[in-house]
Amino acid sequence: MCRVALESLYRLLWVYMIRVKCESNTATQTRLQSIVNSLFPKGSKAVVPRDTPLNIFVKIIQFIAQERLDFAMKEIVFDLISVGRPIKIILTPERMSIGLRAFLVVADSLQQKEGYPPMPRTVGVLPSGNTLRVKKTFINKVLTEDTAKSIGMSQYYFYVRKAFDDILKALDVQYGRPLMMTTVQNANKEPDDMITGERKPKIDLFRTCVAAVPRLIPDGMRRQDLVDLLSRLTVHMDEELRGLAFQSLQNMMLDFPEWREDVIQGFIQFILREVNDTFPQLLDNALRVLLQFLTTWKNALNTNSVKKEVSEIRIEQMTSALHLVEGIALVMLCNCKVSTRRLAAHILKETKTVMKLQLPPRTEEPVVDVIDRACSAAINNCLPYLPTSEKSALLAASAVDLQWLAERSSWATGTHEGEGPNKASADILDLSQMDAWCACLMSFIHQDYVLKHCPTAVTLSWPIVTSRITCLFSNIELNPVNDNRASLLRTTTVKKVPSERDVYLSLWRNYLLYACRVAPSNSNITVRYLSPDLSFSSSPENAASDRAEHRYTGISNSGISASNLFKQIVPFLRSEQADLRGAVVLGLSHVNHLA
Repeated sequence: MCRVALESLYRLLWVYMIRVKCESNTATQTRLQSIVNSLFPKGSKAVVPRDTPLNIFVKIIQFIAQERLDFAMKEIVFDLISVGRPIKIILTPERMSIGLRAFLVVADSLQQKEGYPPMPRTVGVLPSGNTLRVKKTFINKVLTEDTAKSIGMSQYYFYVRKAFDDILKALDVQYGRPLMMTTVQNANKEPDDMITGERKPKIDLFRTCVAAVPRLIPDGMRRQDLVDLLSRLTVHMDEELRGLAFQSLQNMMLDFPEWREDVIQGFIQFILREVNDTFPQLLDNALRVLLQFLTTWKNALNTNSVKKEVSEIRIEQMTSALHLVEGIALVMLCNCKVSTRRLAAHILKETKTVMKLQLPPRTEEPVVDVIDRACSAAINNCLPYLPTSEKSALLAASAVDLQWLAERSSWATGTHEGEGPNKASADILDLSQMDAWCACLMSFIHQDYVLKHCPTAVTLSWPIVTSRITCLFSNIELNPVNDNRASLLRTTTVKKVPSERDVYLSLWRNYLLYACRVAPSNSNITVRYLSPDLSFSSSPENAASDRAEHRYTGISNSGISASNLFKQIVPFLRSEQADLRGAVVLGLSHVNHLA
């Protein structure tokens, strides 16, 4: 009965507001206040009636706003989203969701000049009992202060954005960070078990908030913080929230040219900070997202025939962002998994295309071009490590480039996708010898190729690879270092090596090889790869002027110099584990002579 009564009220209100055009101000105010107090009781955490599709409440507010915008905003929306009240814990998720959605629906309707909303129809119900909804397309463009003023909503705009900021931050603390798939506590838990009970309406509110970005930008949240929040939500346990976060970032890349380098840099920082090599599937997913961002950037440049003037500082920022992409792709080429290497190769290709379309001619060549030139040398160097069948396939190939080489599944040691050529036995992993993929990798970053022609990408890759080495090591060191030099004579490990450790140790060996080859000569080198500390002023359109005054800030290599790296790994020459010892020996044998 409650649902029937609400739908009746829903239609009567449309007739009263749209067809009858209300009554006198006092009478209308009294009637509307009575309806609002019944549906959204003051001090209540819920709406009345419960268990009703929130869309009906949103439409009711839209009908009221059609003739009484000020009442709808100040008396209903402001109360629902707790404007003017501190939001530390989310206690009224349904009310907040209704308020935010109503604000956006009203703003979209006014901006698109849709006129009067149509007479409500009976809400269709499917045989399953689910409500049949009509898909509506909303505007993705940022609702700026000027736009809000032009549609008569400027006096509500700031307050809603401020409340939106508080809601997002509270949700992130309670239901964002704790429910990331990279959190150890969530490792063996099912999403359906985690997102139930009281959490469900709050996750629904989180979805509403994320879907509202970038249409509505939270006031008080720096741009890089917003990108970081959305990036983290791409590994949230809730699948729908992951998709919405990706779509919001994608919209930024597509519709907001001035945001592109910030999204790219922020997302890469998220990968490096949160997605380590013990989450291989999440790492591949993150690289796919990064690749999609680059493709979106490329497509946006191709479809926009009008070339806009770009300031020198923006060119510098975009150049830095794209070189950072090349840096992480170079490190990802160290991976033993074909899927990861394939993604890295695609990322390098897309980066080259974006550079060509977006940047003026530069002295540094795209990394992928240099690597493709090095492929002939790589072929010669890897032939001794290949079985006969692979040699035949390689020699028969008409054209060999990075993409072709990266997709060889059996060239890397310790991969689940195929037994590498150097797999000595089930118990011992011989990492003191190169494998075919290592030989290719060393050929790519030879002094005559990437090291010489792509110094910026190489420099930016150094802190990335040293960080991966440090993070991964806790998963491979099963035994402490033994100072007994007699242990050097041992040729077998103390205990059987788990297959998962084989994969991690092979990857660690590849990272170490790469790090030793690109080790910088100056331990005080500074690397500039973090995005600038950008913040929004009271309106998003002023961000461009803020950016013009900003300069990149150099950051150090987190204290990891070449000498520090060597100090960390040299003691493992005394390790009882032959595979670990062999990996260190091989890495040190390829140290850059300038380091």
